[in-house]
Amino acid sequence: MIKDYAFDIECFPNFFSISFEDMNNDKNTFSYYIWFDTVTNEVHNDYQNIISFISNNYRLIGYNCLNYDCPLLAFIQLNTNTFNNVNDMLNQTYFMSQRLIKYDWQNSSIEETQEINQLRYFKHQFTQIDIMKILGHDKLKKSLKQTLININYPIIQSLPKPFNETVISNEIDLILKYNRNDVNGTKVLTKFINNEILMKYTISEKYNIDLINTSRSGMADKILATEYSNAINVPYSVFKNNRTYHRVISIGETIDKRIYFSTPELKDLLRKLIETNIVSTTEINYSVLINNVTFNIGTGGLHSKDRPGKFKVDNDTEIIDVDVNSFYPYLIINLGILPAHLNPVFLKIIKDKTEDRIKYKKLGKTNLTSKLFANGLKITINSIFGGFNSEYKFWSDRKCLVKTTINGQLLLLMLIESLTKSGFNVISANTDGIITIVSKSRKDLYLEICKTWSERFNFSVEYTNYTKYIRRDVNCYLAQTIDGKIKYKGDMNPNNYKDYTRSGSFPGFDRPIISIALSEYFINNIPIEKTITEYISKPFKKNEDAPIYMYCSTQKADKKFNFQLYKIVKGEPVRTTLQKDLRFYISNNGGRLFKVNKENNNSISSLFKDYLITPFNNYKKSKDYKINFTHYIIETQNIINIIESGNTNKKKIRENLFNYKLNL
Repeated sequence: MIKDYAFDIECFPNFFSISFEDMNNDKNTFSYYIWFDTVTNEVHNDYQNIISFISNNYRLIGYNCLNYDCPLLAFIQLNTNTFNNVNDMLNQTYFMSQRLIKYDWQNSSIEETQEINQLRYFKHQFTQIDIMKILGHDKLKKSLKQTLININYPIIQSLPKPFNETVISNEIDLILKYNRNDVNGTKVLTKFINNEILMKYTISEKYNIDLINTSRSGMADKILATEYSNAINVPYSVFKNNRTYHRVISIGETIDKRIYFSTPELKDLLRKLIETNIVSTTEINYSVLINNVTFNIGTGGLHSKDRPGKFKVDNDTEIIDVDVNSFYPYLIINLGILPAHLNPVFLKIIKDKTEDRIKYKKLGKTNLTSKLFANGLKITINSIFGGFNSEYKFWSDRKCLVKTTINGQLLLLMLIESLTKSGFNVISANTDGIITIVSKSRKDLYLEICKTWSERFNFSVEYTNYTKYIRRDVNCYLAQTIDGKIKYKGDMNPNNYKDYTRSGSFPGFDRPIISIALSEYFINNIPIEKTITEYISKPFKKNEDAPIYMYCSTQKADKKFNFQLYKIVKGEPVRTTLQKDLRFYISNNGGRLFKVNKENNNSISSLFKDYLITPFNNYKKSKDYKINFTHYIIETQNIINIIESGNTNKKKIRENLFNYKLNL
């Protein structure tokens, strides 16, 4: 059985270190380093230990390791006989380290690209897993530190000194400690996304394709390319650059002939669409008012313009959310939407994958492997729609995107029109679902309308009944189902910061306590003051997140800026420069946070200017964190005021908050 080790490298002009930590044993850690003292000529050389370690049959897990750590290891191995001495080895290794960091494949020479690729594809005795690539953070340039903040890792640490400076003896332990902290963070992160990694292995084994170190979109691309290549018996290299281009697209030519409307507003919308030609898909921007609800038609899908509000069931009504299963994939299948340059077998591949996904989804209720496979298939088939609009996909054809999205939105509007004409109150629509207030006495009619529509256009639908539906807008709501489960979307989700599946990346980490307080308030009628002031004292187990993290926010300074904390100490102003990856919370005894231009200290902007903040990059247990509860209460009350008043007027909201603050 292959042993797994998390690992990481640090490289300075006269110092190189690599640390390993057993994924299954916290005590099984190793740190090796090579160092040359430029003043005394003192040498520490763990080179043989490093080579000996990586010669074992270990699987190494890193963050950005395929683009940096592993090529650097390959460089050392391949050039062993060319180094004159330790100092020469360190100099050459540092030079290659900087080349790897700065390498730009789009603007590099053919010779440099070949050299870098030789290192990247060097066949080590070990297998590598790159968490950065799996999460898609390489394209987003999201650092390990920012990612660790999302999983509430206790120590968020910046490099102890600039990477381009020489290391002296009393700095070695500090750098090794930093090195080991990154390794442990990588290990914890790997376990956090374990199911994502298992999914990649499951799909890889099923299709006999190496998908381990790919993002979700990359995985979908490889599956579709391989399946299509096998189906037409043509190598991917032959068709990978084929595209269908359209200078002008007639929307009318894409609309299915079965689509019709009877109300004047929707008839007018259909007429406009039929008469419209577009050059860019961004030009798809229409709206229609139906029963006092505005529905926006855009490139991505149908979205209602929802006013803030609270909806609850009573003795006479139900709140029902009808969702179309695999809506866009089935639109493509049912309407035969095929890129002009592809063989019709491409549609069969989409159909097979969609049907397999439904089959394995059912099996996944009792089998983890089936569940993981179903998740992988869902990602694959859902990527097809967006790929129509991407110049990087072999199935690129913008007319197919228009045909999919326009017909999908018009078909949903047909269902909305039918429900509205029959007296049902449709209160929201979002891409593939419609939420409706339904009178219990007329529920059978509601279900019959939905059934007739779905059968006519060959869709499968699912119904979810809510007892409560609370929203700030169409992309920010919470809903309680009749069996007590809570469905969240957007900023109302207390666990939003943990969602690494959204667009291939963790969202920003920003004061989850606000979402927690909102959920408790709207679902359990608990006052927000009680949640916000008492949550910090909540007992937690060893493997659970400490409550203090829920009050934290994060900021990152780019290369031009740094963070500075201004504080009065014993009557004197003190300015402290903070690290670029900053985790902090709003406090009563902290300092003011400023973002300062490194080149011009006069260019200063204040963050959270009305409050003091306390940096919290290193977790410390405390009986009193001096949290400024008032800040969190006001921010939460702001959202409640918007929802309960239905008023988005900023001036009115500020007035309400001012009065509320006076009463705290």
